[in-house]
Amino acid sequence: MIQSVRRMALAPLGFQPDHLLSLAVHFPPEDYAKPEQAVRFFDNLTSKIRGLRRVRGVALGHESWNAVVAVEGRPAPPANVTFGDCGRQSVSSGFYRLMGIQLYRGRDFDTGDRAGSEAVAIVNLAFANRYFPGGNPIGRMSGSGCSWNNNPG
Repeated sequence: MIQSVRRMALAPLGFQPDHLLSLAVHFPPEDYAKPEQAVRFFDNLTSKIRGLRRVRGVALGHESWNAVVAVEGRPAPPANVTFGDCGRQSVSSGFYRLMGIQLYRGRDFDTGDRAGSEAVAIVNLAFANRYFPGGNPIGRMSGSGCSWNNNPG
């Protein structure tokens, strides 16, 4: 059992944790009822953090599990389905670079990827293999560009 725990501790994480600081930010939802209010808050927060001495980069991430996925060329999920089989994480531009995660194909998010712009997604290899077996997911979801990372999680 000790050897198993040791092997798990040495297993690659899929990202570079060195010199990273992670923190959770919670704010009252009623104060940020409109998405643009939250975007403005986080834009201001990241700007202030970037201004701190010795900070090399800032990126944001938000996990929300239970995503229902509709994939171009595949049957749409039934309208009554509310529990999905896919986890979803929203991240800011530069997140993958900062975390040391290399994209297998496609591109990272950039500052132009905002509400109202063409939808883009980065998917992992497990997602690509499940929804696009033997195929290339880039450009296949609602006409958007997709990338995927090499992390099989």
